[in-house]
Amino acid sequence: MLDVAFADKNGPKVGGIYANGMQISVYKLVREVKPAEVPKLKKEVSNVVKQIMASLPGAKIDQSLEGLTVNGVPGFGFGYSYVQDDMKLKGVSFFLFKGQYEYQLTAQAASKDWETLKGKLEAAFQTFTIK
Repeated sequence: MLDVAFADKNGPKVGGIYANGMQISVYKLVREVKPAEVPKLKKEVSNVVKQIMASLPGAKIDQSLEGLTVNGVPGFGFGYSYVQDDMKLKGVSFFLFKGQYEYQLTAQAASKDWETLKGKLEAAFQTFTIK
């Protein structure tokens, strides 16, 4: 439905695209998901994670899929790394569910920049609110 990306224009590029930044994607679900149902979605989200990892060259999961809540919105998150165009990258993705919508928040950075940016990117995630 909607994608919004924020990039660090002072950071490195991979394939002509800024490597450091975050993206928020919003998807409309076929039905409303109640908060109590979210834990039951872990298997489905795990399958999405497998698809994401299969699409990234040399991908590995650094932090397994776990339940989490961001500003009262339940979901799941995981950490990963991969290599693209000889650049090592690290990232995290959150899958949040509220009503009839899924929100996928993804942050990534070149591995050399990850420790510097990780806290800032995850803090930005914590400001994410749904009205």
